[in-house]
Amino acid sequence: MKFRALITETTAMRDFMNIALSLSKFSKGCVMRITARKVYFIISEEEAGPRRPLVWCELPVNFYFKEYNVVGVNDQYNEIYLEISTVGEIPTMTDRDEEDEGTENIHSTIDIKKFLMFLSGLQINNTRTVCSIVHEKMVKLNMEQPGALSIQIFFN
Repeated sequence: MKFRALITETTAMRDFMNIALSLSKFSKGCVMRITARKVYFIISEEEAGPRRPLVWCELPVNFYFKEYNVVGVNDQYNEIYLEISTVGEIPTMTDRDEEDEGTENIHSTIDIKKFLMFLSGLQINNTRTVCSIVHEKMVKLNMEQPGALSIQIFFN
């Protein structure tokens, strides 16, 4: 397996660092998935048993990197996974079922400290934000900046 990437533009470097630093505030660990077209940051819940993703961030390669080369194990599995140690905690979010749209109030309670930590740490100008509730338990915040990034965070 091989990986090489080069960021030369100041704006791209600043955006990449802001995203990485913001995500590092939310968890003790992060998985970086490197593919031919995108780099993913995946942060999972810190609990025993199977871990569910709390944050899923997709960064398109052509926006951030001037040079980019990844060679996985073989052509079928042309991706690399790296586990990265970070410091901090992470929030989660939810989505609302499409049924009964507008017929009742939907609500969810989340840890305000985690939510404020997320909002203060993430320094991006997003063009689309969707916040919704799933099964009256989880809040999902989906922020997109077309061509630059897509991030999903789940608060329980």
